[in-house]
Amino acid sequence: MAESIKDIADELGVSKTAIRKRMTDEFRKTQTEKQGNKILIKDEGVAELKRQFEEAGTINTSDDNSVDDHGDESELTAQELEILSDQLTSQNDQLKEKDRQIAELHKLLDQSQQLQLDVQQRMKKIEGEQKPVAAIETAATTDSVAGSKTEIPEKKSNASHQTFTNPKKQTKRRGWWPFGRKN
Repeated sequence: MAESIKDIADELGVSKTAIRKRMTDEFRKTQTEKQGNKILIKDEGVAELKRQFEEAGTINTSDDNSVDDHGDESELTAQELEILSDQLTSQNDQLKEKDRQIAELHKLLDQSQQLQLDVQQRMKKIEGEQKPVAAIETAATTDSVAGSKTEIPEKKSNASHQTFTNPKKQTKRRGWWPFGRKN
């Protein structure tokens, strides 16, 4: 009876790719048949593939019931199981501690967010109280400034320099081009 590549690979303990690499064009023509999308290998082809893998030494031929040369496989397994059990217990303890820390961090984050919200609300309240005071102060300063209005200085133009008149002080301004010249 013909077998699929996957079945043969599982039986031999190798990958499907390894089986496909061993299949030459001649082997495909004589030892395979196609059934739908599957390539089935005839019994003679299966025997040939097994022989090829045995020669290469890639088949997992060890039995599950075999014993080490020293005869202490069961003792070694018990030691391994104990070590693995200890590691698993340690990892579980670490995970529990991390879960506790995460829960604590979530609690602290919630508290921080609540404090920030409280501060924002207080700031808005303080800003709301200060706006009327600032408006009153602004109105008072504009009234006092309006009563003592000063004149804006007039601008006179000259080719070499500019003179601004101010009731208190006269200043002479020069343009950027007359550097180095004295007037």
